[in-house]
Amino acid sequence: MTSKILTFVKETFSLSKCVVCGNIIVGAYYADEMGNKVCMHHKDKAVICLSCGCLCIKEKATIIGHNQFVCESCTSCSPQDKDVQKITSYVRKVLFDSGIEGIPSFNLNRVELDVLYEAMGKPCLGLAKYNGVHCDIYVLKYLSRTCFASVLAHEMLHLWQYKNGFSLRQDICEGICNLGSYVVLKSIGTKVAQTRMAIIEKDIDHIYGDGFRKVKSVYDCGGWAMVIKKIKETGKSSHH
Repeated sequence: MTSKILTFVKETFSLSKCVVCGNIIVGAYYADEMGNKVCMHHKDKAVICLSCGCLCIKEKATIIGHNQFVCESCTSCSPQDKDVQKITSYVRKVLFDSGIEGIPSFNLNRVELDVLYEAMGKPCLGLAKYNGVHCDIYVLKYLSRTCFASVLAHEMLHLWQYKNGFSLRQDICEGICNLGSYVVLKSIGTKVAQTRMAIIEKDIDHIYGDGFRKVKSVYDCGGWAMVIKKIKETGKSSHH
């Protein structure tokens, strides 16, 4: 999953203000999925929040390592320990109600970016592990409640696939997980959730983006029941 989606707009008329200097933008600019913009003069002073995907002022953001940042807004609404179980139960219920049954129990770990980077070799938001007996999910600290729920849904769908013994092409595997995130974000329905939905929809990555669109096209025809039917028809299943 990635939050780094910026659109470059050539010189054009705009009444929008730069997130850094606050002045009306004249000329070319960059914009995020929420419509926040930064002028070309101040692009180096703005960063993309790894949590919400929005442009923010670099000096006000929290650096979390590996040249990644989280904005003030997300760090201020990061779930407390007492909130984590409620969000986990909510995500599980949304997925169950939508047609995903049998997500296994797991140990949840909220970790620093270094832990995920070491495991994946790149900045990422979450990781699921299954050794045949124990299930573990690792989620980046600092994420907003909405992003936390989205990442949790993604990783739960990995565990669901592992537990059911599905062996699928990587794009389909990740597409299923991103669809889980998408369904949960849609149920949340806030502006931030809609932004993350747009990021998933527009992701140009051939694994995560194309995979999501392939799986969603099946889901749109018949929900999770149709997705699961296709998995059983085309995917290998091995019992653990």
